[in-house]
Amino acid sequence: MSIAVWAYSKTAPTKVCEDAKLPNAGQLAYPFGTDRGQAGWDLGLLYEHAIDLGTKLMAIKTEKGFIRRLAINSHGDPGLFDIDGTNAATMREPDKFLSVRTMGSTYNTPLGMIKMSLLPTATVLFMGCNLGRGERGSEFLRTLSQTFFRGLTVVAFTTIGVSMHQFRGGGSFCTEPGMRDTDFESAAEGGANEDQRYQGGQLFQYPWASETSPHAKVAKDGLIVKDPEPSTVFGVEYIVGKWDVEIGAWKGVFVFESSHTVYWMDLASPRKHQGSWSTFDGLSWSFADDAPGFKRTFTLSPPLKPVVTGSIYPSGFFKMLKRD
Repeated sequence: MSIAVWAYSKTAPTKVCEDAKLPNAGQLAYPFGTDRGQAGWDLGLLYEHAIDLGTKLMAIKTEKGFIRRLAINSHGDPGLFDIDGTNAATMREPDKFLSVRTMGSTYNTPLGMIKMSLLPTATVLFMGCNLGRGERGSEFLRTLSQTFFRGLTVVAFTTIGVSMHQFRGGGSFCTEPGMRDTDFESAAEGGANEDQRYQGGQLFQYPWASETSPHAKVAKDGLIVKDPEPSTVFGVEYIVGKWDVEIGAWKGVFVFESSHTVYWMDLASPRKHQGSWSTFDGLSWSFADDAPGFKRTFTLSPPLKPVVTGSIYPSGFFKMLKRD
C-alpha cells in the first residue's frame, strides 16, 4: 500500500482538508487531474517546519505505508524554497531557505527523513512559485535529484502557481488540494489577476500543476529531463564538441554533447566528470560530482566566438578555445 500526500507549510495560501481524497474520483489520478480538483491525493498535511515535515512523513509511512507522491506547498524563488515557512513575503535571506547551499548542511536531516518515507520510484513536487526558474532553478533540481533524492522524480515550476480555493461544502474551512500552473511571471501579476480570473472562470483554462504541465521543470539523477524554458541564445551546433579550457593555472578539456550532457577531463587523467548544460538566458552548465555545498555553475554569454571567456558562480573566471 502507498499513498499520495499534499503537505503545506504554515504560510501556504490555503488550508488543505486532512482527508484530501476527492469523493467519487474513481480511477482518475495524477498527473491528469479534473475540473473538480486534482484527483489522487489521499492526505492533506499541515507542518510547522522542515523537521516537523520529516517527522510527520515518517509517521505516515509507519502507519499507512510508503508515500508514492509528495507535494510540498510553500513559497519559492529561483533556486530557493521556503520549506520552513519562515518568510511568506520575501526571500531576502537565502540562508534561511532550502537551496543548493543549505541542503547539505541546514536541511541534511529533514531531507534524509523525507527520502526514507518515500517509495524508491516516488515523485516529489515543490509547489513554490518560480523555484525552477532559470539556471539557479535547474541547479537546485539537479543537485537535489543527484544527492538526497537520487532515483526520484523531482519537480519544480518556472512561473507563478495559483491556489484554487476549492472550499469543501458543509461549512468546512478547508480546501481540496490543487494548484494551477499559470503563465504569470511575477507574484504581483498573479495576485492582481487571481480574483478576477477566478471569478470569470478563466483560471480553469490553466492546467493543474504536475510534472506534465507546461511550466514544470523535471529532474532525475542529476539531469534535467523536462525543461520548459526556451533555448534561443546558443545553438546546439555552436557548443557541441571539445573545448580546451583554462581556469587560472589549471588546463583541461570540456566536452559538450547534443544530449545536453557535458563532461570535463584533466589533461593528467582520463577520468570523465559528468554534468549537464542548458541554453536558457545564456549558456550555463555544472558538473554532478561537485560537492553540494560547493556547486559551481559555469556561465557563458554572447558574442559567439571560437575563443570565449565566462564566469564561474559563486566565484572565478575561465577561458575556452573550441578544438573542433
